[in-house]
Amino acid sequence: MHNLPNIITSFRLVAAVLLVLVTLSCSPKPPFLPLFITAAVSDMLDGLIARRFNWCTEFGAQLDSVSDLSLYGAVFLFFLFNTAEEMRQCLPLLITGGAVQLLHWRLCVMKHGQFPSYHSTFSRVCAYSMFFGTIAFWFTHITYILGSMLIAWIACSAEGIAITMLLRAPKQNVSSIRAAMQN
Repeated sequence: MHNLPNIITSFRLVAAVLLVLVTLSCSPKPPFLPLFITAAVSDMLDGLIARRFNWCTEFGAQLDSVSDLSLYGAVFLFFLFNTAEEMRQCLPLLITGGAVQLLHWRLCVMKHGQFPSYHSTFSRVCAYSMFFGTIAFWFTHITYILGSMLIAWIACSAEGIAITMLLRAPKQNVSSIRAAMQN
């Protein structure tokens, strides 16, 4: 039972891979919403169960972070193929977000020798807002929604950089910049 959160997290990783495959297959009516909602629900459940039953593991935290990034990468790939004009309008934010995210990963690997998985309160708020934003954008194609999600991604990555720079040693599940300062 201790592996249940990791099994649930794996659903998100599988859904991300399926979403990429469906996107690249050029299916006329891709099943985006069911795949995305299944993946997002797994994101909510895995952490809830892991924390509730104290089944948190370093591997689970890493798997969760990789699954989250895989899912949102697949979502942006899907939107790139299916809403190219809206994505083009947000290209500066998309490039900035990618650059800040890559910087965050690189700094964490250079400083701590591992992929970051802080799961801060702010990153959870960003994840929930990106979940609802993705659904809203899917139905409306309003560019401001996409831009808002990209800004949240940039802010979340910037917070990750700050946490990385403040931590003296690798650590999982850092609730905030303030918590990193107290480490």
